[in-house]
Amino acid sequence: MEKLSNFILKFYDKIIYIFSFSIILFLVINSFLFTSYMPSIVDNKMEKTYFYRDNIFISIIVLILFISLGVLIKKCKIKHSTKKRIINYFLILIGIVNIIWIFMANYSLRADSDSCFLAAKNFSNGNYNCLNQGEYLYFFPFQLGLVFFEQCLYKVFGTNTLMAFQVINCISMVLTLYIIIKIFEMLFKKENNSLLFCIFSFLCLSYTFYCSFAYGNLISFCLSVISIYYFLLFCRNDCMWKKIIFLILSILFISLSYCIKSTALITIISLIIINFIYFINEKKKLNLLYILLLILSFNAPTKIIYSYYENVSGININSGIPKIGWIAMGLHESDRGKGWYDASTIDNYVKVGYDLEKFNDLTLNDIKSSISKFGSNPKYATKFFYEKVSSQWNNPTFQSLWVLTDTAQNKFASSLIKGKLHDLFYRYSNYFQLIIYFGSLLFLIFYRKNHDYLKMYFLLIFIGGFVFYCFWEAKAQYTFQFFVLLIPYASIGYNKLFDIILDKINNRQHILALKDK
Repeated sequence: MEKLSNFILKFYDKIIYIFSFSIILFLVINSFLFTSYMPSIVDNKMEKTYFYRDNIFISIIVLILFISLGVLIKKCKIKHSTKKRIINYFLILIGIVNIIWIFMANYSLRADSDSCFLAAKNFSNGNYNCLNQGEYLYFFPFQLGLVFFEQCLYKVFGTNTLMAFQVINCISMVLTLYIIIKIFEMLFKKENNSLLFCIFSFLCLSYTFYCSFAYGNLISFCLSVISIYYFLLFCRNDCMWKKIIFLILSILFISLSYCIKSTALITIISLIIINFIYFINEKKKLNLLYILLLILSFNAPTKIIYSYYENVSGININSGIPKIGWIAMGLHESDRGKGWYDASTIDNYVKVGYDLEKFNDLTLNDIKSSISKFGSNPKYATKFFYEKVSSQWNNPTFQSLWVLTDTAQNKFASSLIKGKLHDLFYRYSNYFQLIIYFGSLLFLIFYRKNHDYLKMYFLLIFIGGFVFYCFWEAKAQYTFQFFVLLIPYASIGYNKLFDIILDKINNRQHILALKDK
C-alpha cells in the first residue's frame, strides 16, 4: 500500500511539473514570436482576433532591462517591517486607482452582462418573462446565480446598481491579491516575494480595467481564492474543531463562487484532486470527508436560487442548453476566431424544438465530424488549436479593453479605448505578459527538484484552465484569472534569479578585492 501511495504521489508530481513546464514554455516562446490583437471598438461590436509578429530583439531587451532594474532594487535591502508597510500601501493604492478608473471609464453594459442586468431589473419589478421559452435565461439558466446577486443589489442601490457592482469588483480585486499574498507566505515563507507580487499586480493594468466589467468574473475568482485559503488552513491546522470550521468555510465559498460563475467548476475539480493527493500523503480521513461534502453540496446555492425563482415566477426553470454544445462550438471555425462563439448552440437548440435528446444527438454528430476533420488533416488541426490557444492566452489585454464601450466622457479613457493610448497599452501589456510568463518559467526551472503538491497547487488550477479552454468555447476574458495565478510564481522566479545574480556580483567583487590586496 505504501508503494502504491508513493507511486501516485510521484506520478502526480511529475504530471503537474511536466504539463505546467510544457505549457508555460510554449507561452513564453509564443510571446516572443506573436501577439494576438482584438480591437476594442468595431462597427458590429463583435470579438475578432488578429495576429501580429513580434520583434524578438526588442522583447529580449525589455527582459534584460527589467531584470537589471530588479537586481538594482533588490540590492537596496529593505527591512521586513518596511516591506510590510509598502505592501499595504500598494494594496491601498491599487484600490484607489480602481475606484478612480470606474468613474473615468463610464462603462456601459454589453452582450451577456447587459442581458443579466436587464433580467435582474425585470425580476425586481416582478417581470419574469426572460425565463420563458426562447428567452435569454431559458437558454442560459446557469446565469441565475449572477442575476440573483444583481437583483439583490437592485433592491438596495436601485439606479446605482451598476456602480455598486463595480465597487464590489474593486474590493474583490484587492481582497484577492491580499489572500494570494497570505497563501504564498504560508506556502513559501522566505522564498516568497510579496512586494514584487504587489508591484506586478499594480502593473497588471488589465486587472484594474476589469473592475468596470460587471459580469461576476472578479467576484467569483475572489470567492475561489478565499476557498483555497481556507482549504490550506484546513490542511495545516491540527485543532479538530478549527479544521471542521475551515472545511465548511472552504466549501461554502467555492459553492458561492460556482453559483456566480459556473467556470469555478475547474477549481472545484482541482480541490477534489488536491484533497485526494493530501489524503494519500498524510493519511487524513477528513480530506475524504471534504471531497464527499464538496461533491454533495457545491451545487446547493444554485439549486436554492433555481427553486426560489420557480416559486416566485410560477415558471419551471429550464435545464438550458446542454454543456456539450459549448464543446462542439469550441471545435468550430468562427468569424471571431478558432473555437470562438458562433451562435451554433442556440441555433441548433431552436432547430430541434428545444428537445434535449435530439440536441445531444445533433451535437455529438457535430463533435464527431470535427474530430474526423482534425484526424484526417493533422496540419489543419495543429493550426486550429494553435490559433485558438494563442487567441486566448497570447492576447496581452485579455479583452480588458474590448469589454469596455465607447462611452468615456474624458480624453484619457477615450484614447485608451480607441486612440493613441490604446496602441501604447497593447505594447505595454505585450511585454508585461512576456515578463510574467518568463518569470513563471524561471520558477519551474529553479524549483524543479524542490516542489511539493501544495506549493504547485495554483499550477494545477492553471493547467485545468488551459486544458478546459482548449476544447470549450474560446474567450480571452475567461483565461485572465488563470494568468493572475501565475503572477506569484513569477515573483518567486525573479526573486531567485535576482539573488543568484547578486551572489555572483558579490563573489566577483570579493575576488577582485582579494586580488587588490
